[in-house]
Amino acid sequence: MLSKPALLQASYRAMAEQAQVALGSVSILLRSLQQLGLLRDESGKRRWTEPAQVLRRWVDAYCEVVRPKLAAQRYRWLDSGMARQGWQHLELGPDMAWGGEPAAHLLLEGYLLPEYFTLYTTAARGEVMRRLRLVPDANGKVEVLRPMDTTLGAEKPQPHAVHPLLAYADLIRTTDPRNREVAQLLHEQYLSYLT
Repeated sequence: MLSKPALLQASYRAMAEQAQVALGSVSILLRSLQQLGLLRDESGKRRWTEPAQVLRRWVDAYCEVVRPKLAAQRYRWLDSGMARQGWQHLELGPDMAWGGEPAAHLLLEGYLLPEYFTLYTTAARGEVMRRLRLVPDANGKVEVLRPMDTTLGAEKPQPHAVHPLLAYADLIRTTDPRNREVAQLLHEQYLSYLT
């Protein structure tokens, strides 16, 4: 509902199908949001009462609960030049999308030069290593995450980046002030409907 505002007005069944959850989970979620005072039903239309608070709560939950459960692996580039320019020219399949800093670079037309790379993919580990020319390294600057939901298939403004909402969360979770600044730019450009 945060990434697709029109979904807020959809039927419970449509919401459940989009989120790939049980139908009962939708009614529990909507009831909880209403009890918290974050959602209200006016004349048959659902409306966020505090969209900024809903966004903050989602980001907190993603960073504290969901992201730690994603199977993460660390790598380094086989060719060190990839970190500067080469990564942008890699052939990503439909099962891969950049998150965090590289997503911000793509979504903000080069505003941020990535230092750390986050990739969401459902591809097999060997395929990821071969396609992106990566070598396992516990201290590497490339983090590969296996998403739990429909992150990769979601409608998004940049085909090689995750939805701006997820890129925003990846940037907010860091302690780097430049990432927080860039997260604010992503918010202004893509998530302003949540203010």
